Amino acid sequence: MRPRALPSDAGVTLTEIMVVLFILGLASSVIIMSAPDRPDPLEEEAGRLVATLRTAQDVAITSGRMVGFDARERSYEIMTRTGGAEWRVRREFGRTLPEEIALDLDIDDLDIVEDVPQDWPELLFDPLGGATPAVFTLRSGDETQTVRLDPNGDAVLERADEA
Repeated sequence: MRPRALPSDAGVTLTEIMVVLFILGLASSVIIMSAPDRPDPLEEEAGRLVATLRTAQDVAITSGRMVGFDARERSYEIMTRTGGAEWRVRREFGRTLPEEIALDLDIDDLDIVEDVPQDWPELLFDPLGGATPAVFTLRSGDETQTVRLDPNGDAVLERADEA
């Protein structure tokens, strides 16, 4: 018996394989180019600070009690008042900043702070939503991000072109 001849269109040509590979490469480059960039760590931390300040305001309003906010160069935390006169740190709302990021706090109205006892937090949120006005500056190298807390308790991340 003699082997049967294959028809000429059986199989895939090199040109067809090259076209498929080109289309796959083009599709994958479109997907990679449309993927979001990794967020800027400094802007991400500023967003977290804004969210934490808004949380402090929410806790003050919902609990009907004063809520404190304490900021240091490398961390910040929310504090609530116990039944007595002591302040208790709410660890679930605190944050330690990454090594490369530092936090500066500038309180707008220092007269308000002078009337506050020494063992109280630097910033206060009242049960009506008001807050000690302040400006937070997050620094990383030459970059900065500014968060402004107004007397109404609104925390806003200021963009570089707004400052």
